Amino acid sequence: MSTRPEDPEVRWTGRGRVSQDILEADLSLVAACGACGVSVGPVVVFGGVGVCADCMRQGLNAMSVARWRFDHEAGKKGLPWGKISG
Repeated sequence: MSTRPEDPEVRWTGRGRVSQDILEADLSLVAACGACGVSVGPVVVFGGVGVCADCMRQGLNAMSVARWRFDHEAGKKGLPWGKISG
């Protein structure tokens, strides 16, 4: 099983990359999302694959729904985001 990334790298088209505390300007850098294939502004890189904010959001939403469905199937009741008070 793989370990969690300690410090993901951010690559930004036309600007460069940031990893840990190191900022490296690179105006020729093109950041592309490995999930949707679109060249975008910023991507966060995990294990060599860049992922854009839209794809990360979709993935996190899918994980939340899957968690809720598994919990619901196991008999746990409640909303995936917790109690709503009003």
